[in-house]
Amino acid sequence: MAKGIKRLVIVLISGFALYSWLGFLLIPSVALHLINQQLGVYANSPAQLQRLEFNPFTLELNAWGFQVGEPDNQQLSLQHLYGKLAYDSLWSKTLHLHDVQLQQAQSQVVLNPQGELNLSTLFKLPAASEQPEPEASAPLAVLIDRLQLQQGHVRFNDQRQQEQVDVTLADINITLNNFDTRPSSSSELQLSAQASDGAQLQWQGDFSISPLSSNGHLQLSNAELKSWWPYVREHFNAQLGAGRLSLDTHYALQLSPSLTFTAKQLSAQINGLKLDQKTAQQQLPLARLEQFSISNSSFDLQQQKLLIGQASSSKLEAWAQIDAEGVSNWQKLLPSAAQQPATANSSPAPDSTDQANKDKDASPAWRILVKQADFKQQKFHLEDLSQSQPVALELADFNLKIKDFDSQANSTFNAELDTQVGEHGKLSSNATVTLQPLKVAMSLNSSDLDLRPAQAWISPYARIELRSGLLNSALQLQVSDLDNLQLDVSGDAAITQLHIRDSHGQRDLLKWQTVDINGIHYQLQKQQLDINKLVLAEPYVRFIINQDLTTNISELMIPQPPKPAATPAADSPEFAMRIGGIEIKDGSANFADYSLQPSFATAIQKLNGSIGTLDNQTNSVAKVDITGSIDRYAPVTISGSLMPFDPLKKLDITTDFKHVELTTLTPYSGKFAGYRIQKGRLNLNLHYQITDGKLNASNQLLLEELQLGERVDSPDAVDLPVRLAIALLKDSKGRIAIDLPIQGDLNNPEFKVAPIVWQTFRNLITRAVAAPFNFIAGLAHSNNTELSEVVFLPGEYTINPAAAKSLDTLSQALKERPQLRLEVEGGSRADLDGPLLAQMRLDAAYQDAWYSILQHRGTKIDSSKENLEVPDKEKPILLEGIYRSQLKQQPPAQWAELKKEEREQLMRDAVLQSYAHSPLGLRRLAQARANSIKEYLIEQAQLDAERVYLIDVSEGKASAEQGVISTLHLGSM
Repeated sequence: MAKGIKRLVIVLISGFALYSWLGFLLIPSVALHLINQQLGVYANSPAQLQRLEFNPFTLELNAWGFQVGEPDNQQLSLQHLYGKLAYDSLWSKTLHLHDVQLQQAQSQVVLNPQGELNLSTLFKLPAASEQPEPEASAPLAVLIDRLQLQQGHVRFNDQRQQEQVDVTLADINITLNNFDTRPSSSSELQLSAQASDGAQLQWQGDFSISPLSSNGHLQLSNAELKSWWPYVREHFNAQLGAGRLSLDTHYALQLSPSLTFTAKQLSAQINGLKLDQKTAQQQLPLARLEQFSISNSSFDLQQQKLLIGQASSSKLEAWAQIDAEGVSNWQKLLPSAAQQPATANSSPAPDSTDQANKDKDASPAWRILVKQADFKQQKFHLEDLSQSQPVALELADFNLKIKDFDSQANSTFNAELDTQVGEHGKLSSNATVTLQPLKVAMSLNSSDLDLRPAQAWISPYARIELRSGLLNSALQLQVSDLDNLQLDVSGDAAITQLHIRDSHGQRDLLKWQTVDINGIHYQLQKQQLDINKLVLAEPYVRFIINQDLTTNISELMIPQPPKPAATPAADSPEFAMRIGGIEIKDGSANFADYSLQPSFATAIQKLNGSIGTLDNQTNSVAKVDITGSIDRYAPVTISGSLMPFDPLKKLDITTDFKHVELTTLTPYSGKFAGYRIQKGRLNLNLHYQITDGKLNASNQLLLEELQLGERVDSPDAVDLPVRLAIALLKDSKGRIAIDLPIQGDLNNPEFKVAPIVWQTFRNLITRAVAAPFNFIAGLAHSNNTELSEVVFLPGEYTINPAAAKSLDTLSQALKERPQLRLEVEGGSRADLDGPLLAQMRLDAAYQDAWYSILQHRGTKIDSSKENLEVPDKEKPILLEGIYRSQLKQQPPAQWAELKKEEREQLMRDAVLQSYAHSPLGLRRLAQARANSIKEYLIEQAQLDAERVYLIDVSEGKASAEQGVISTLHLGSM
C-alpha cells in the first residue's frame, strides 16, 4: 500500500513537472519558433515576435515585441499582449477570455497613389483551396469579459489626393466589456484618442455583433478641418487656411434588417474658418468665419430628416465676384461639366418606361427643419466684372433670423433680415413663407440705398453719368405659384438727391431733390401698375438744340443693334398703368438753342403745379395746372386738360406767359426779323383746343415797349420794314397786341402749325406796313435830369443815402405817373473804378491765399473769408504767388537786385495794373449797380416791377465829386 501511494505521488509529481515543463517552457518556445518561422515565410517585410510566455495553470498568455516592417518604418507593432483564457472554454463550445490587454499597439494605414492598401501587401496569403466547402456549422461563440487597448497609435496616410491626407491618432485607449458574438448580446465600449492636429475623440456606448448595431455618445473636440480637406477639394476646389470642428451627439446605428442611423442631442461647431481661392496670379479671400454652431439637433438617415434646433453664426465675411464672362468665383470652385463623365454617347437614352421606374424607385427628398437660426454680423463683398464698368457692392452688418423652417411642410416660417448696403444704405425685410404651396408675404424697407452702382447697366445705352441718387422704400410683396408666378407689390417709395449729368458735354441733365411715389400697387400677372400720386420736389432738366438741330437727349443715346421683335403671348394682357396725379414743387429747367446766331438760352424757375390722373386703360381726361417764372420775374401759367395717351382725341390747354424780357429772344428776332432786341417785354397767351384731331387755337401776343437793336444778317429774315411795322403796331401805351387764330385738321399730314403761325404773323405785318395810319399811336416822353442819374462811389454798387433819396423821389413821381416806365443803364469807368476794383481784387487774393495756408496748418478759422485779416508780414510772400498766378510768369530776373520794398512795389503795381484792365470786372460792376437800382425801386421804394427795365450797361460818366454815374431813362408804359 505504501509502495502504491509512493508510486502515485511520483507519477503525479512527474506529470506535474512534465505539464509545467511543457506549459512554461516547451510550448512557448516551440510556438515562438513556429510563429517567427511562418512570419519569415509569409511576411513581405521583416517580421518577428520577440518573446512568448504561457502559464498552463492560470491559462494566461503574454507576448512581447511583435513587429512587422523595417526597423525605421514599422507597419505593425505591439509591445505587449496579455490574454487569460477561462477554464470553461475547455469543455464548452465557446472561446471565453477573462481578460485581453494590448499595450502600445501601433499601425500605419497607407493608401498609395494607385489606391493600394499597405496592410494588404504585408503578407503573402496562401492560395484558396479548391476542395468543396464543408457543410456549414454553428460558428464558435467568442466571449471576452474585458478587452483593453492602451496607448495605441495609428497613422493614416492617403496618397491618392493631390495633397496627401496624413493624420496620426495617438494615445488610443479602448475598453470593451462583455464582448459576446452570440445573438442579442451587447457589449460596452469606451474609446478615447488624440489626433496629431490636436483633436480629441471620446466614444462611449454599446454594440452587438448579431445583429450588428451600436448606440452611444460620440464627442469630437477641436478637429482641424485642414487634415481632411483634400477629400473636400475633390468636390470644392477652395484653399482651406484654417478651421476647426467640434461635434457632440448621441447616436443609434443598426445594419439589419436595413441600415438605420439616428443622431440625437446633436451639436456641432466650426471655429476660425478661413477659405481662399488660388488663381494663377494671386490668392484671393473667399470666406472668413469666426464661429458657426448648431445645437439641439437630430438626424435620421432612414427617414432622411435633419432637424436643427438652433443654428447661429457670427462675423462671417465672404467675397463673391462675377468675371467678365458672367461666371462666379464660387461657381469656379465646383467641378466643371467637362470634368464629369460623358454618358451622352456611351449609352442610349432611357425610354419612358425606364424613366418611370427610376422615378418610382427614387428615394424621397430630404426634409430639413430649422427651429431657429440666427446669423449675426455677417459681411459680404460683391463685385460684378461682367458689366461695361465694374460694380462693387458691400453688405455690412448683415443679420438674418429664420424661425420654424420646414422644407416639406405646408406650414409657414418667418425670416427677418437687416443689413447695411454700401456706406449709408439700410435694407430690412420681414417675411412669412410657406413652401408647399409657395406663398411669400414680405415687407421690404430701404433707406438711402445708393443708386450709383446702376451706372454699369446704364452706360451701354446712354452717355450719362449717375452722380447721385438714394432710394427709400416701404413695400409689401406677395409672391406665390412659381410655375405661373404671382407677384403683388404695394407701398411707397422715394428717390432723393438724384443727379444725372451729360457725360458727353459734362453738364447737368436731370436732377431733383425728391420724388415721392405714393400708393404703389403692381400686379405682375395682370400686368398692372397703379400709383396713387407722384410728388416731384425741385426737379430740374436741361434741353438743348444743337447747331445741326439735334438735341442733347438724342446725342446721348447709344445706338443698339436691332433685335428681332418679340411675339407677345396670345393670352398676355396689355400693360395697364395708372398714375393718380403728379405734383411739381419748385421745379426748374434750362433751354438753349445753338442753331441760332447768337445762340439762345433761358431758364425757367419756380415751377409748381399738378397734373391729373394718367390712365392708359380708361384714357380719361387729366387736368393740368402748372405755374412758374422765366428769368425770375416773368410768370408762366399752363392750365387745362388733355387725354395723356391720346392728345389728338381731346386737348384743351392754355399757356400764359407774363412780362418775359424780350432781350432773351434776341437770337430768334435776329434770325426771323433781322434785328437784335434792345428791350421789351412779352405777354403770350396760347389756347389750343383739339377734338378728334380738329385744331382750334388762338395765339395772343402782347409786346410792351419793344425796341429793336442793331441789324443782324440772316437769310431767314423777312423782307419787310420791321422797325416801321413795330412803330405802327404800338398803341398809345407802347404796346403791340396781336391775335393769331389757327384752325385745321391735325390728321392731315400737310397741315403744320408752325408755318401757319409764321405766315399769319407775316401777313399781319404786311397789312400794317401797307396801311400805316390805321396803326399810328402817340408816345409820351418825360425826362427829369435831376433824377436821371444815380452816383456810386468808385468801386461800389450799394445805394448810398443821397442816391436812395433821389430814387425815393423818382419812385413817387412814377407812381403819380402810371404811364411812365423806367430804364436803368448801369455804368462804370476804368479810370475811377479800375484802381479800386483792382485793390479789392488784390485784397481778396490775399485773403484766399492766407485762408488756404491756415487750412493746411489746421488753424481753427471761420468759414467766411470776408473778415479774415492778413498779417502785413505775410503779404510779401503771398504776393509772389499772386503775381505768378495772375501774370502767368516769373518776376523779371533784374528785380532780384532791387531792395525788398522796391521789388514788392513793382510786383504789386503789375498785379494791380493787370486787374485794373479787366473789362469783365467793369461790366459786372455796372450790372451790379443796375441791379441794385432795380432791387431798391422794387423792394424798398415799392415800385411795380413791371415798370422797371434793365438795359445794357455802358461806360458811365464821372460826377463832379469824382463818382461814377449810372443813367436812368424814362419811357411810357
